[in-house]
Amino acid sequence: MKADTLDLRFGLLEHGWLPMAIRIGGDDIEIDAADMPTDPIRGLICFARFLLSNECGCREVEFHLEPGTSILTATKEAGSDEVSFELADDHIQLCTRAVLRVPVAIQLWRALRELQPEVARARKNQEWSWEFPDEQMALLTAEIDAERPNRH
Repeated sequence: MKADTLDLRFGLLEHGWLPMAIRIGGDDIEIDAADMPTDPIRGLICFARFLLSNECGCREVEFHLEPGTSILTATKEAGSDEVSFELADDHIQLCTRAVLRVPVAIQLWRALRELQPEVARARKNQEWSWEFPDEQMALLTAEIDAERPNRH
């Protein structure tokens, strides 16, 4: 089975909403995640860190859509570089794909890094409820660097 790629792009944060365009394999999905009751940015950082970890099993990040939810799930098995991704909207499966865990974690990290100044702007303008999770991002950056020791 050929592993698919994942591409994530963020839009401008406005009135507590985080627009995301997700392309996974041949599927294009758009989600507007609310910043309440939880921070979807922190969730994505933790999700990327799970991809790089030695942990097996499942990890989810939930996006609140008010009133519904979308859930991105990754399932890892021991010794495999492939991860099964599933994106579901109110428990209706939107897509399921196999992806390579390290390249996807790096792509998530790049997208999150690009989002950092937008969070600062949105916080200043009272458009977003959460500070950017700098400590978690620093841990993710260190883990990315450990995966690619010769690249900076």
